[in-house]
Amino acid sequence: LEHSRHRSPINAFVSILACLVAYAYKTDKPKIRAFLIEP
Repeated sequence: LEHSRHRSPINAFVSILACLVAYAYKTDKPKIRAFLIEP
């Protein structure tokens, strides 16, 4: 998802939707690693 100046809410929604579609078709999906710090 790249930052761009959206002049209307519809253009912002279309940009987010396009990003989600591209992510769905990506074969190697990035993952968030959560590290728990034990005291």
